[in-house]
Amino acid sequence: MKNKKAQHNDTLPETQVEERIIGPKAPIDLSLLEPIHTPYPYTDSFGSGSGNQIGLGLSFLRDKENQRVVCRTKPDKRFAAYKRLLHGGIVVTMLDEAMGWSVYAAKDILGVTTEISTTFHFPMFVDKTYDVVGWMAAHRDTYALTKAAVYTAHGRLVAEASGKWAYKSKSRIDFNFRS
Repeated sequence: MKNKKAQHNDTLPETQVEERIIGPKAPIDLSLLEPIHTPYPYTDSFGSGSGNQIGLGLSFLRDKENQRVVCRTKPDKRFAAYKRLLHGGIVVTMLDEAMGWSVYAAKDILGVTTEISTTFHFPMFVDKTYDVVGWMAAHRDTYALTKAAVYTAHGRLVAEASGKWAYKSKSRIDFNFRS
């Protein structure tokens, strides 16, 4: 009987991006990374919108050498589930944002999440610093397979996700989500 890892590798799309990231070396030097510039004026996103006063305010940087995006964040107490425990939905949002930004950084195209699977390894807490990392694992013409992980400031993996992102043009997204 094949193990899960072998089964997963048998199902990867034809165009696979080399997975160069196993995890960050702690600490990640953000000064070596570059900003991700986007011409899209979306500022209302809960995860990364600069105009959303109640959102997470995540800001990702591009790590060209390792083909990934990175965000350092310190969630505040308003995102607690119980006492200092960070709400799981917030963690999933952080991972989802990392996967989305990885698609944009690699392909210069927007996308929408069509699938996401998350594993929580250890609890996360408010007012602690974390590095959120995202990368494309594989891609085809119309979608990307993505991965993301959250690490403590010391490099301990606390949560990870995999997902599928469908590519969408700006005009298609504007049409589907017009007010």
